[in-house]
Amino acid sequence: TVAAIAFAAVIPATGIVAATPALASSIICNAFGHGYCVGAPALGNGDPVRLTARGRQINIVDQHFTWHGHEVFRLHFAAATTRCVGATNSLPKAVKVTLRDCSRGNSSNVNWIEVPRSDGSVELLSTTIDAYLTSDNTLDDQLYLTNCDVCTGDYLKWVF
Repeated sequence: TVAAIAFAAVIPATGIVAATPALASSIICNAFGHGYCVGAPALGNGDPVRLTARGRQINIVDQHFTWHGHEVFRLHFAAATTRCVGATNSLPKAVKVTLRDCSRGNSSNVNWIEVPRSDGSVELLSTTIDAYLTSDNTLDDQLYLTNCDVCTGDYLKWVF
C-alpha cells in the first residue's frame, strides 16, 4: 500500500485550514538479491535511475485515482521534487528508467501502481507502459521495465 503523511496548516487570523499534499518519503530497495536501492547519481531531467547501495529518498505522491483497482501514484525524488521515476519509451523497445518531468503525468510515463505480493514485497507497474520496474541486481546499472512477471535475471520485487 502507499503510505501517506498529511498535515494541516491553520492560519490564525482567519481560522482557515489548508491541507498540504499527502507524501511519504521512502527509500525503495530490491526485496531480494543484494538489496540495492533506487537511486540517481545526478538529478537532471533524463538522467538515468540506477541501483545504488543507499538509494535516494523518494516521495510517494498519490494521484487520487485508480488503475485496475489500484491507487495511482508518482515517485518524486525528494531532492528534486519536479523529477519523478519514469520510463523513456514504450515496449517492445528497451525501456530505460530515467528522471522525468513529474507534471506531465502519463505523457512522461511517471504514473505507477503497487502490486502487492504474498511475501510482503510489491511490484511497481507503470500504468502507461503496463510493465514492471526492474533491476538486474547489479550495482550502478540503470533500471528498466519488463512486461514479464517472472523473467530469469530480473528483480521485480521492491520493499519500502
